[in-house]
Amino acid sequence: MNAIKKTLSFPWIATGAMAGPLPPIHVPADFPSLQEAVDVAVDRQRIIVSPGTYGGGISIAGKGPFVTSIDPWDDETVAGTVIDGFDIASAVSFSSPDTTFPSAILFGFTITGGFAEDGGGIHIDHAAPSIWRCVISDNAAHSFGGRGGGVVVMGSSTAEFQRCAFSSNAALNGGFGGAIFFDEESVVRVLDCTLDKNQATYGGAVYGLGDGSAVAESTGNWFARCNITENTAGIDGGGVYLSSAAPLVADCLIDNNTARAGGGIFVLGRSAARFERSTFSENRATASFGGGAYVLFADDAEARWVECEFTENVAESRGGGIYILSSSPVFVRSSIQDNWLMADTSPEGGGIYCTGSRAFFDACTIKGNRAWGPFGGSGGALYAFDADPVLSNCVVTENVSRTTGGAFTFKSSAFGAMLWSTPTIRHCTILDNSTDNSASGAITIFGSGVPFAENCILWDNSPSAVDSLGTAPDLVYSCVEGGWQGEGNFEEDPFLLDFGPFESVLHPYSPCIDAGTGDPDGIAWSAVDSTYGSFNSATPDLGAYGGPGGLLWLAVGDSGCVSMMDPRYGDTRND
Repeated sequence: MNAIKKTLSFPWIATGAMAGPLPPIHVPADFPSLQEAVDVAVDRQRIIVSPGTYGGGISIAGKGPFVTSIDPWDDETVAGTVIDGFDIASAVSFSSPDTTFPSAILFGFTITGGFAEDGGGIHIDHAAPSIWRCVISDNAAHSFGGRGGGVVVMGSSTAEFQRCAFSSNAALNGGFGGAIFFDEESVVRVLDCTLDKNQATYGGAVYGLGDGSAVAESTGNWFARCNITENTAGIDGGGVYLSSAAPLVADCLIDNNTARAGGGIFVLGRSAARFERSTFSENRATASFGGGAYVLFADDAEARWVECEFTENVAESRGGGIYILSSSPVFVRSSIQDNWLMADTSPEGGGIYCTGSRAFFDACTIKGNRAWGPFGGSGGALYAFDADPVLSNCVVTENVSRTTGGAFTFKSSAFGAMLWSTPTIRHCTILDNSTDNSASGAITIFGSGVPFAENCILWDNSPSAVDSLGTAPDLVYSCVEGGWQGEGNFEEDPFLLDFGPFESVLHPYSPCIDAGTGDPDGIAWSAVDSTYGSFNSATPDLGAYGGPGGLLWLAVGDSGCVSMMDPRYGDTRND
């Protein structure tokens, strides 16, 4: 573990308020067993434990001692100061007999060998402990439906974990949360932790249970700067499973996890979870859908991903990056890139598969995804079946399919208008997508749904831009290679260029400048940056970024790039 002391903040230790009038208790010098020391300690009294192995079943009930190894910042000391459950009970348990939850602290231990129905390593029920720089490994929740192989947090508890390592814990036999389980009444805060090689039936590393009534900002549950890697779920949620839970997940890496469905994360029910600046990479859904994420029955909750990356995830047959069913998630300034499908038939949705849903993608990059099987493959970027996804200010490029829709395949069933696919695409650049067939490289439509697209650029897609095997799309005010009948459409080289980290920005003399329709402040720009409209004149440009005015926007937006305000890009057309 990284021994950076500044990460942990507890000012009452520095001031000496912790010790109070009582001297510290030393184990084994003062008491041979850790439990004896805990029994006589009072709130905020230090218990200093020398290296050694101490029998598990340690119960800290109704009090708040500070239990620490002799040097909790030293990795060798942490590894050598062990609380072992010896496969009999939870190694450590925290509880309180009343509604007052003292703040006990456990600092610098290895917790192992715990074996209990719930909370193999640490059982937290009606308590508020802080666990700092501990290794929680090789523990198990053994009962059928057991919760929290490493830790269970329940009963209105509040638990904090900082700089801990959760490894090789298990909640199998129908269990939930290999490393951590928290219930709808409790709060967990997990900072700078690693969760790796844990196993469960649901939620290889984490299982969060909520009641669906709260949003991420109000629950108090959060995971920040955590690495959740190489975990396995027997059924769903290789890394994380959220059942109507709504934590904030920020600056986390969710990588190389495996499950039958939702290799990285499985989101079920009314979850308004929020993910920020997190990466979902190389996760696998080995027998089903959603390599990176599976979002199910979250129709009214709007789980939200902001500035996240889905990259190199793989699923068996649908949604290599993301699978969405009967849900309304939101993705903002996120990247869905280089995801793929491994089916030996005709896979669908290399990047995203969306069915019965209205998902929102604002200012996203969907690039290099593949839907390719030996007998076909549709929707390299996105496959929508009886769904109404909304894409605004997105760059969709270099996606590949074998048979239909290198970028998009929109399919409607034959059971009535309520089930038609009617996607909305505004201000998107759909560029250089391809399919190995006679169907469209950009958009293929099956059935009676009518996709709506405006202010878009469809260029360099192979073999064509649009192929309608059902109802034609309502495509207007767009630059379409090969042409397409519709108000405001034209066919002329859009003159796209790459500018800094941004792909497919318009050249100052592009014909796509001021060629759009609608109010830029009222439709799409607010999803990208509220200042963009002021640089884009009253008439919008086509595509994801816009032209010279767009370059000025890039300079003042929150992308973090250097200033691009250069007289060479004066927008002579936007006057």
